[in-house]
Amino acid sequence: MNRLYLLIFLFIVINIISCSSSVEETREEELSDEEDTYIFDEIPENEFEDEIPEEELYYLIQVGAFTTKQNAEKFAGECRKKLEKEVSVSFNSDVNLFVVRLETKFNSKKEAEAVRDELRKNEEFKDAWILSSLK
Repeated sequence: MNRLYLLIFLFIVINIISCSSSVEETREEELSDEEDTYIFDEIPENEFEDEIPEEELYYLIQVGAFTTKQNAEKFAGECRKKLEKEVSVSFNSDVNLFVVRLETKFNSKKEAEAVRDELRKNEEFKDAWILSSLK
């Protein structure tokens, strides 16, 4: 009788162990899908912006960043349809991501902020942020 209980116990333990590995594999697959998109936790700030006169800068609005060009291009296509604006996809080697930005270059930060704020009203663009660059 003890052997029967031992066999049942071993059967249960083996089933539990085999199930946990499939759960881990499923979780790993979910994580690999999530790794295609990178969402910044904090919006990067240009630390030198205050030191450069505004007339020497232009401002861009970035609406997304992706680990694969394919995902960036797909998102850019969706943006073009929804926003009816030109967007570009480029590789940013500083962050090793493909970034999606509006083509429009704004001469003042206030103009860029107004467009960004309007974009953020749409859930898909709530993470849009402004970048500054030298002219």
